[in-house]
Amino acid sequence: MKTTGRTKWTLLLAACLPAFLSGQNPSAGTVPVISGLDSYQATNPYEELWLHTDRECYVAGEVVRVKAYLLSYPDLIISKKESYAYIELIDYYNNHVAQITVMLDQGTGESQFLLPDSLVTGSYLLRAYTNVMRNYLPHGCFMKKITVANPFRDRFIDLYSSQKFSNDPPSKVYFFPEGGTLISGLMTKVGVTILNQYGYPARCNARVVNSKDEVLAEVNVDSTGISAFEFVPEQGESYFFTTVGTGQRFPIPLSSDSGVSLSVAGATGKGLRILLRERGPDILNHNRGGIILIQARGKISFTVVLPPWHDEYEVLVPAARLAEGINNIAFFDPAGKFLAERYVFITPALRENLHLSYNDHPGRRTQITLGIVDPDHRISPDGKPEGSVSVAASVTADRYLSAADYLLLGSEFSHYSDSPLLTAMFPRLTRQGRDNFLLGIKSAWLNWNEISTGQWDPPLFLEEVNGRYLDVSLVRPDDPAADRRLSAFLIGWGRRQSFQYATADTTGRFRFFLEKKHETDTIIIKTDDRGNNHPLIIESRFSDIYLTNYFKPDTTPMPAIMQELDKLAARYQVRKIYGIPDSGISDSMVNDKENRWRFYGIPDQEVPLDEYISLSSMREIFFELVKRLSVRSDRKDGGPVIWDPVLKRSPALFIDLVPVDDAETILSLEPAHVRQIDIITGDYLFGEIVFPGIVNVITRNGNFNENRLPDKALRTPFIMADPPALFVAPDHRADESNRIPDFRNTIFWSGKTERDPERGLYAEFMSSDDSQLCEITVTLVDREGKIISAREKILLTGN
Repeated sequence: MKTTGRTKWTLLLAACLPAFLSGQNPSAGTVPVISGLDSYQATNPYEELWLHTDRECYVAGEVVRVKAYLLSYPDLIISKKESYAYIELIDYYNNHVAQITVMLDQGTGESQFLLPDSLVTGSYLLRAYTNVMRNYLPHGCFMKKITVANPFRDRFIDLYSSQKFSNDPPSKVYFFPEGGTLISGLMTKVGVTILNQYGYPARCNARVVNSKDEVLAEVNVDSTGISAFEFVPEQGESYFFTTVGTGQRFPIPLSSDSGVSLSVAGATGKGLRILLRERGPDILNHNRGGIILIQARGKISFTVVLPPWHDEYEVLVPAARLAEGINNIAFFDPAGKFLAERYVFITPALRENLHLSYNDHPGRRTQITLGIVDPDHRISPDGKPEGSVSVAASVTADRYLSAADYLLLGSEFSHYSDSPLLTAMFPRLTRQGRDNFLLGIKSAWLNWNEISTGQWDPPLFLEEVNGRYLDVSLVRPDDPAADRRLSAFLIGWGRRQSFQYATADTTGRFRFFLEKKHETDTIIIKTDDRGNNHPLIIESRFSDIYLTNYFKPDTTPMPAIMQELDKLAARYQVRKIYGIPDSGISDSMVNDKENRWRFYGIPDQEVPLDEYISLSSMREIFFELVKRLSVRSDRKDGGPVIWDPVLKRSPALFIDLVPVDDAETILSLEPAHVRQIDIITGDYLFGEIVFPGIVNVITRNGNFNENRLPDKALRTPFIMADPPALFVAPDHRADESNRIPDFRNTIFWSGKTERDPERGLYAEFMSSDDSQLCEITVTLVDREGKIISAREKILLTGN
């Protein structure tokens, strides 16, 4: 079919059609799609995490230091909220190695965790997520591999290298037709990803052949394992990807005899060309029309309503309408039904440009001044900018990505092969390699099928601001309808006492929210489930959803890297022998306790027992000191009750704010262990619960340690977050005669940066005793809230 005249007409028409930009009014045809995206984002927010670790390689038994940066969508700037990050290290088989919770104050926070000294040598996956990001796991979280060395255990090794086993024959081959569909009769670009038996990228030469072994395309795949080819599939024909030299045959997915294809050309500084093509038996009987939308991180940059068309249609999108980074092009029919999508990459114009300066030829135990130069003036000149600095031993196995490189894809996108190694390779690909790579990615966040239908499930995990959610479940409830009527109470002790309740949802789950200011360290949870025996379980704050590893572990040693890891281990052993610590206690770990908070405010009567003479029993105290209430026998079971004769009812009973079911629990207390009794005689409304009066007995410890735990209750220690520990390094200027050897793998770590009116941004540290090549890593937040980083090598001579 001749398309020259039609192409000119469609390009001209596309330039005249209305396009929607932020702040403008969308055309009427795009309103359902745009409103659907807005509604989806309102109920399904997304955010990014970036972690700066002090090193990439460690020795079993060492401390891993991390600083977390929370970035808000769509602009990827530092969040201003206070939240929490959940960081964990898992092994090849998804077993937990370490887990910590980091409090994020104004979007940043730091902490550390200890590596067990029993770990085997190998690669481990460090991942981090917020409560919001838990909705998009296993992919929607920060992930990177770190290496751990153990000189006494060499059973497992999985040290990743881009060239390791790249000449191995393919084990899995993945095919990704452009636009998502392979349609008969249309020339189609097909992305291909080659992985070997260990899940590493593999190179190969291959041919695309049909069932008659006729060659349709030649494919050259380099060590990245990523390439593409073009061919025209025919209806009913089978096609194969055959590797040269091995004779392996991998079937290519069958083509469809009808559908819509979306392809892209250009993606340069001048813009891009979108080509829509349709094939099918009824192609001439209707006009397609439709809507094209382009968005990046949920922010729409371009929309257009297409006129009626059939066979094919072209749209030219100017470069000014495209965002830097990943752009998602989505195509919908006139009714708003999602049909196809494509991802393109626009190279960011602004790159990181921090310069680092330091002493020339720094020797043994030398003070080193690290200067941080900002030639583009991106860092605010006032105050101390947020950031982190690390200087640590360099190992060839390091797979460092700067913040800018990582955020090219971020955690929103994953590769269909489910290999976590491939996304880290994206920044190092050529322009064509990146475009081929994007044929095989998907979003962990946006689901256009759900958005176009307007139907999606609400997120299970909610945004945490200034506090944390705590979910408690009933184990195997027998009667879910009855369990929905149950309530549970949470009482927490820490710097400030807390009290709250929650009702069970349809799954028997209670959800509580613990505010940051309470700094809770112990909690009791009690249900009013009196008729059944349903145990309570506190759900883990960490997700149990993991990537499935379809490849076998690599147990082949890499001698050159192992020699470098042995040096790390030797330094660690020297420090261990001499008992040299590298972490101190942070002041934030010490909290003053204040347990005088009461959810009911000022009571009608307070009975401080220290102001009265000592009485022998709680019964006598109620008889002599408590107004209006009395102790009498229950007419039903004969047990004692605390009774209000005026309102003819029993008030709600508490000990240290913990609800108790019977008066005997209170009356059996030792009076010497009781500090005060609070009484409220009238109804008290707390949320949706009405208490028929309140009696709260406050013990001297104030934390319910005087009694056996009530039925249907559990008690557990609880911390809001794991506080940071100070990094400790020797100061050889203070004691030049110190003969204790100084062998450090982490030379310097600071979660803060310093500024001097004359020197500007800087950091100071002392070199160690031995010669080593170190990596300097600097991460800073610029005045716009974006992360920039720099990395350089420094040779410490040790002479």
